[in-house]
Amino acid sequence: MKFHASGNPVNDPEIIKKALLVALGAAAQSFFEGLPSQGLTPLPIYGPLAAGLITLVRTYRELTAAAAPLPAQARDALQKQKEAWEAFLRSEGEKRPREALVPAITTALAVLDQHALDAEELTQQGLKVDRATRETMKAAREDLQGLSSAEEAWVRRLVAQYYTFLLQEPQVWTLAATQVMLDQLKEILSKIDGLQAREAYQAWRALGSVLPRTEPGRPGTPFSFHELKAGYRLVPYVGAAFEKLRDELTAWARGLAARPGKTGLYWLYGPGGAGKTRLVVEVAAALKAWEEEEWLAFALPQGMSRERIERWAKHWAQPRQPTLLLVDYLESRSREAIEALLNEVVQQDYQREAPLALVFLSRPDPSQSGQYQALREWRTRGLNPLAGDLVDKLPMAPIPELALDDRRELFQKAVAAFRGRLAVREDIQPIDYDDQDLPQRPLPLILLAFLAAQGHRVARSRDEHNIYKETWDWERRKWADILVRYSGIPDEWVREMQDRIELALAAATLGRRFTSPDQVAAWWGEHFPPRAISVRGETWASEWLAQRLPALFPAADRDGWHLPPIEPDPLADWVLARRAGGQPSLIARATLPACPTKEELLNAWAWMQDLAETDVEAIEIETLIHIGYPFVKQ
Repeated sequence: MKFHASGNPVNDPEIIKKALLVALGAAAQSFFEGLPSQGLTPLPIYGPLAAGLITLVRTYRELTAAAAPLPAQARDALQKQKEAWEAFLRSEGEKRPREALVPAITTALAVLDQHALDAEELTQQGLKVDRATRETMKAAREDLQGLSSAEEAWVRRLVAQYYTFLLQEPQVWTLAATQVMLDQLKEILSKIDGLQAREAYQAWRALGSVLPRTEPGRPGTPFSFHELKAGYRLVPYVGAAFEKLRDELTAWARGLAARPGKTGLYWLYGPGGAGKTRLVVEVAAALKAWEEEEWLAFALPQGMSRERIERWAKHWAQPRQPTLLLVDYLESRSREAIEALLNEVVQQDYQREAPLALVFLSRPDPSQSGQYQALREWRTRGLNPLAGDLVDKLPMAPIPELALDDRRELFQKAVAAFRGRLAVREDIQPIDYDDQDLPQRPLPLILLAFLAAQGHRVARSRDEHNIYKETWDWERRKWADILVRYSGIPDEWVREMQDRIELALAAATLGRRFTSPDQVAAWWGEHFPPRAISVRGETWASEWLAQRLPALFPAADRDGWHLPPIEPDPLADWVLARRAGGQPSLIARATLPACPTKEELLNAWAWMQDLAETDVEAIEIETLIHIGYPFVKQ
């Protein structure tokens, strides 16, 4: 049996659980006061699907039939827990100002709400508080960014107390009880007026920095294509046309303080590898170097959900310092999310204390896509004149191509930069090309210089796809060189290992997040198990190869190790296009189940109400399929 949502097949009932929880949570708001409108989570679902549905329906019946939100025994247990939390806060408040606890308490709320283990996961951790706490904190790395060590320790103590309570009081381990515990924490937090401040802190922390604090690796250390990201500025920025556009964009941002609402919108477009992001990085660097104002520069993460953008847009629309906000990959963004951001920008025009420079980046020409038309339609809604000012005065500029002289200069400077970064031996002579044999766009030119710096010549050097192929072949050889250091590995194993690594990187590029080698090994085992057989009749182990991944791909940031996506983006596009031909199921195997649509949730809730009126214990799985449950397919 298969379960699906929005047309994407998956192999477990998690999507059903999510759909019913969201639907049930939305409806439960009308039954009880005090339950948050975001939904009731998490709910332990025990056993197979049928048992899970039975448990859910019973919970629904108990809640709707109860004279009070919870049975007396559960209410007493929750009251004890609330008192314990209040005692904890009083104790900590005696040691330091109350406001110092706000980041820890609010982070604990976010961690428990999003990452608390369910029944099955707790069982996997042996019902041990310390193990459950460790797993939860590990899953919540992003929520812990920016906290001091003391604040993180307080979060850990609250999470541990949460699991202690659950395991000591199993009778309240239910849908409502779990959510009420989180609700009680929110009630305590509201008494010290920290919730809004914490949300603003989370909103700004969720953005990426246009100018990262990290720098390229030291000369001679292992090189990663991650260092080619625009923010690292590994290769000098050259080109008269680029510099002219950089100066125009910088002057535009500096002049926003005198414009209506202290804000403006600028739209840059051009193909992948043309230098769009690098241009904005150089603008951010120029603004940061301006002594008259202290500018900040942030980027909206590519994978951020529409819900988070809509929730946090109000904070981004009110910067305390002059701020450049970059929205890249505009063509892949939700129209509703972008409109939510723009709505907040225009609605808060009189409250804005500092300039806000919005910069949109897209590959297609706006006039040849529906994006600009959508922006024009948005401009006609509402009466705020700032919306008209943003759209009617919107500057749109293509990224210019490199002139022939600029290509030569960029190529030579890039070769010099790579020879220094890679510590290339002096006896290896760099490759040179005639001016007419250099590609037009910056990224292919830089990759050609990367190979040339190491003495590798590329045939058909103006062919960008050929440059991507040669570059990726270099990357794959690097993996092989590391793998063959382990004696006794047959060549046929190495070739298949290269293929499996590439598949995992492709999956990471498509959005699959691997945060440990074990997760990669499990994914390989499920979808792409080892097949190559040595002359001795042996094959290799996925677990062994997975443990080599941190050596092949060292952690690039402070968030701990994860398998990185393929970078830069045009190189990733080339690899994915090649893999899609021979591995058409890769996308389905790489991506996670899609969230259910609003219509699917409404259907699920209607079905849930009908089911609650029946004798659910008598219903078998086949019956569920027969009556048309919207998330079950044979």
